[in-house]
Amino acid sequence: MKDVIDATANMQFSASATAADHKRFDELTEQLRQNASSAQQLAARFDRYLTPRLPYLDQAPLVAAIKQAATDADLYYNHDPAINRSNQLSEKCGTECKGVAGTHAGYSACYMSCIKRDELGARVVRCEETQFLPY
Repeated sequence: MKDVIDATANMQFSASATAADHKRFDELTEQLRQNASSAQQLAARFDRYLTPRLPYLDQAPLVAAIKQAATDADLYYNHDPAINRSNQLSEKCGTECKGVAGTHAGYSACYMSCIKRDELGARVVRCEETQFLPY
């Protein structure tokens, strides 16, 4: 999602912007909307699962997990390009997987495998997976 935000932010329209530029901007904007909607649905699903269980859970591990998640997110999505792991991994994995399997599915599998080989990338990806939720 960060890549889409960056691409949208970097588009500068002027009088010389082409119809293709405007179309790409519209596509990226729609993708952002879909990603935001998906994130909201995921958060609501997790909330429905966790909220009724909170009174019965040990708070210390939850607080530690929240702190680790905040640290990971800061490193992964940081605005400073020198430490922004998302951009670094995107470049590395995009190059590594370029032309792999010739299909979108093959590229996606290669790309996710590459991200998961990075310790921080693997932790961030695990946070986005919710198969453990029963509903």
